[in-house]
Amino acid sequence: MTNINDYFGIYQIDSGKFYFDKDLFTSVSIPDKFILTDAESGEIVDEFKKHSLPLSFGTHKVYISNIVKELGNHNHRFRIEKVMVYFSPKIRGNNYFGGIDMQTIQEVLFFLKEKQYLSFDNIDKIIEGCFVKDLDIKIDRKLPKDSKEGIEEYYKSLKDRFNGNPDNYRHFQNKNKEGHGIVVNNRNTSTTKKPFFKFYDKNLELKTTKNKEFYSCLCEETKDILNNNFIWRYEYQLKDKRHFDYYGISNKLVDIFAIPQTKWAYIGKSMLNMVFQRQTRVVDTTKLKIMDRVQINLIACLISKELSDGAIQTLYMKSARDKSEKYRAKKMFEKMMSIIHHNDNDVKEAIAIVERINKFDKIVGLV
Repeated sequence: MTNINDYFGIYQIDSGKFYFDKDLFTSVSIPDKFILTDAESGEIVDEFKKHSLPLSFGTHKVYISNIVKELGNHNHRFRIEKVMVYFSPKIRGNNYFGGIDMQTIQEVLFFLKEKQYLSFDNIDKIIEGCFVKDLDIKIDRKLPKDSKEGIEEYYKSLKDRFNGNPDNYRHFQNKNKEGHGIVVNNRNTSTTKKPFFKFYDKNLELKTTKNKEFYSCLCEETKDILNNNFIWRYEYQLKDKRHFDYYGISNKLVDIFAIPQTKWAYIGKSMLNMVFQRQTRVVDTTKLKIMDRVQINLIACLISKELSDGAIQTLYMKSARDKSEKYRAKKMFEKMMSIIHHNDNDVKEAIAIVERINKFDKIVGLV
């Protein structure tokens, strides 16, 4: 087993639906009753499980289904037939935090061959012909045990910044079902503009009723790391080809494993910015009042100190006493940020002046 600590802080595949053309196999022997009728959708995992054959493998399960889609019109119809395989890293046991790698996928395919559900001669050919949908990418961060309080405060800050329908931001805390965290948007109806992702306490989630059996399979070393740290997971979904195209990546399996960490990080950050950062608009700066201009320069200085837009917005939101003031504070912040982003040269000049003055304040002892 690789040291669990090696898995923290990197993006990995958490789960996915792996699609193969039936023609890639010499034979397919999945019972006919396990059939899905739409090869294009990336529907929620729980739905397709009802129509898939579950097989025990490792410390969890592999699901396999026939996929059939009929195309054409009344006069000319044809069928597209595929095989879909789904599993999560839970089949890896103590290597669970390592996500799904190519070796795991090959082991699953050989397992299905051994059980005579699939027959093939060349594993490389099968892998080459695989495409992925409903792909979940995750990153686990190991934080101090007492981080929960700070993260709870952070969730509230994110809720204040959320720019979608309030119903699409869900804060959950249920020890038996999900654990503790937030979910943004709906997995079924997610789009490129309304991405599905979540943050949650991985230790608590693994101890829920539904994961109780899997948790018991983990070694004591892994349990100790879970119990003595706050394992914080960020997980996002690439639902179907539209999502892959939007981010300029391929949904072909061999290409997915070639995607660098910087790209996964970019996609994850893009989704966060999409729902927690308001799009900037053009503001007429000729009518700005003196206090507006002061705010702009103060915000610019905070940005120069590498405070995030969200952190600065929190300063505005925390100044509000009620819901009405919170709305006004949010609108005020959005206005200031819009001006800053569209008057970049003026902002840079203001920051440069402040930094030069601050340097001499330090020299003479005023800071």
